[in-house]
Parts: sequence; C-alpha cells; structure tokens
Amino acid sequence: MLANLRKTNTQEAKVTEEMIISNISHGGVFIESNNSQYEIGGLISFDLFLPADRHKLHIVGVVKWRNTSEPYGIGVEFVTVSTEDHGKIIQYIEKHQPPIP
Repeated sequence: MLANLRKTNTQEAKVTEEMIISNISHGGVFIESNNSQYEIGGLISFDLFLPADRHKLHIVGVVKWRNTSEPYGIGVEFVTVSTEDHGKIIQYIEKHQPPIP
C-alpha cells in the first residue's frame, strides 16, 4: 500500500515523499521510512492509496513513535480522516487481514 507524505508543521510541507505502509489499523498506520525528519509528536498529512480503491484518502496524523531498527519507520495515529474514508479503511482491514484465532 502506498502513501504520499507531507510534513504539515514546517516550511517543508510542500515536499512530498512516496512511502510504503506495511501495517494499517482502525486508528493508524506504520509507514516504512529510514528518514529521521519525522519527529515524535509532529503532524503529517498524507494521501493513502488502498489497493482496491481508485481514490486517494486524505489523512492527517501525528507521529506517535519511531522504529530506529529494521524495519525502520514511524507509527502514525490518525487525527483527521473523513467518516467516509475511515469506513473504507475499516472495510479494507476486515477484508484483507486474517481473523484472530
């Protein structure tokens, strides 16, 4: 799954990076990145592209943690996501994640 990330709390907000989301939940995502510019507590905005959906989902999130060993990346909690887009995320999760035994 792909995401185009933009930092929202700096002058660099116009810079967009394409990154891979390797884990998604109802409340957030893990975004693979070895870029240390994403500080814990910092806001980022990103467009999420779900594989089964042709539309991008626009999300604002806060960086909650950073993994400094492999797999490198950041844990982002959703702060702003439309009700419709959140519903699409929930449908994707329910369809693609295996049930808990």
